[in-house]
Amino acid sequence: MPHASSPASVMSPMIRSASRSMSAGEELLAAKIERAIRRGTNDKVRNLSVYIADGAVTIEGRCATFYCKQLAQTAAFPLLNSQELSNQIEVW
Repeated sequence: MPHASSPASVMSPMIRSASRSMSAGEELLAAKIERAIRRGTNDKVRNLSVYIADGAVTIEGRCATFYCKQLAQTAAFPLLNSQELSNQIEVW
């Protein structure tokens, strides 16, 4: 009998981001960064998640090449104000 997935495993990146207690402005910025990364990588980053905490933007997910990881980072940079960027995208 297959087990049902938990609600946490099917949450969208934006819901995961919101659960990290971001302000409305941070949520808006995270959404803009997510869209930019999806456009800049042709949606090649799987399980993309963007969140902001303590003045730092973290991007997470998985992609097939280091080039894709770099494209994601490059897409995010123009949207940063004074935040630090932590690229936690895993290459597999």
